[in-house]
Amino acid sequence: NRVVRYWVLDEFHVLITQSDFRVLFPRLVTTVRLIPVPFVGLSATIPESYIDIIRIMMSSVTTTVVRSPTDRPNLRYRVYRLPRDTEEELDKELCRQIKSGWTVCMDKDVSRFIVFTHTSSAGDKFMQLVNEKSEELGMKAVVYHSKMDRDSKEKAYHKWKEGEAKLLVGTGAIGAGMDYRYVRRVWHRGFASSNINFIQEMGRAGRDNESALCVLI
Repeated sequence: NRVVRYWVLDEFHVLITQSDFRVLFPRLVTTVRLIPVPFVGLSATIPESYIDIIRIMMSSVTTTVVRSPTDRPNLRYRVYRLPRDTEEELDKELCRQIKSGWTVCMDKDVSRFIVFTHTSSAGDKFMQLVNEKSEELGMKAVVYHSKMDRDSKEKAYHKWKEGEAKLLVGTGAIGAGMDYRYVRRVWHRGFASSNINFIQEMGRAGRDNESALCVLI
């Protein structure tokens, strides 16, 4: 019997970027529109061009936009171009960088790595490759993507967070909302699906405000 006085929606950008495959989001927009109370949408990655889309989507008559800088000086960005554009070369270089990064990593107890892939099948394959080379690379991997059931995803995330596996491989399903503090390196295995997803996914690194590296291969 409580009265709804406000809607507060965190990671607000996903209502635009993920409505195609998350069926709950369009329903949520409809619900917000049917209950005419003020709403607050929060996101670190809504570009200026999306503001009008949001106004129309939410049937907003008046909108106040508050923006602040999102620069994170502790993050370093690198782009690595392969001499040959093949899957084999991509995985070979990625494994080389993972091994090198783990070798120089200072605090191996809490430090973690992430690799983002375009598809769930690519994530499955790369996770398997890393585990086949686990002794050489110095770590094991788990995979996390939207095609896994909830229990499997939670178990994979727990193994990674607790250190049983140091590398988390997966799609944008591990982007927004994942807040482990000690991610020292994040790789994109190829381009991200959008600039918003790129910023969100690279933003998993260095959430303890210490130096972290973000690499696009």
